[in-house]
Amino acid sequence: MPTNGEGVNLALLDVLDLCECLANGDHTTLKEAISAYEDIMFERAPPLCRETVDGIEDFASPTYESVQELVNMLN
Repeated sequence: MPTNGEGVNLALLDVLDLCECLANGDHTTLKEAISAYEDIMFERAPPLCRETVDGIEDFASPTYESVQELVNMLN
């Protein structure tokens, strides 16, 4: 997810979620723990992907509104 500035934060959150699934004792196999982690990860992904696509669209083909939003954000 390149353009929304969340890459490192997301990676750290993924590591924490994976560690929790591996260590919390709720799962009897490694496959179950990883599957539980993937459920969390896949639930989190769609809105972040949408945000990234929106950012790419605004960068590649800005509208007046998207430029104004950026200006307002920087003020």
